[in-house]
Amino acid sequence: MSDMSDVQRDAEARVRKIADEIKTLRDDLARMGSIVEELVRRRANDAVDEVTRRAEKALEDAGRLSGEAAKVIEANPLTTVGSAFGLGILIGLLFGRR
Repeated sequence: MSDMSDVQRDAEARVRKIADEIKTLRDDLARMGSIVEELVRRRANDAVDEVTRRAEKALEDAGRLSGEAAKVIEANPLTTVGSAFGLGILIGLLFGRR
């Protein structure tokens, strides 16, 4: 009988140990999930900041180029109109042929 009780106690001890290890693994996975979530959040925020920065720079550049184009048009109105007309005819010829 005592052999059977020893085996049962040993089995119960192993089951408790495995249960404890499973709990530890579950806790570790939960912590790892939190860490990964935080890393993804940081990367996403960094990406949003970078896209915002680049968009603002593009808007600044577009505004500057628009201002420069306006100055060229004001300085050379006839040349600008002639160039636009010629470009329109060229585009019409290229895309008008089917």
